[in-house]
Amino acid sequence: MNRKNNNPRFVYPMSKLTSMLSAEEVERFSKNYEFSEDDKYFHFDEDAEFLESLNDEDIACYNENVPTDKILLMAV
Repeated sequence: MNRKNNNPRFVYPMSKLTSMLSAEEVERFSKNYEFSEDDKYFHFDEDAEFLESLNDEDIACYNENVPTDKILLMAV
């Protein structure tokens, strides 16, 4: 995963967390958000210093309630 190409709509597998963010960034970006490394995915916006963990149900619920141009996309 290339962090330089991050789009705030992308959702990443939790297995990529340590290759994309340092422990300090995880702590700082998730300070005001729900975050658990036990979830399957993470979603972050570097500019907004935003990091949250998600599972399949969270993603489905979010995507059902936003316009098509705002849905979360799975990064591969």
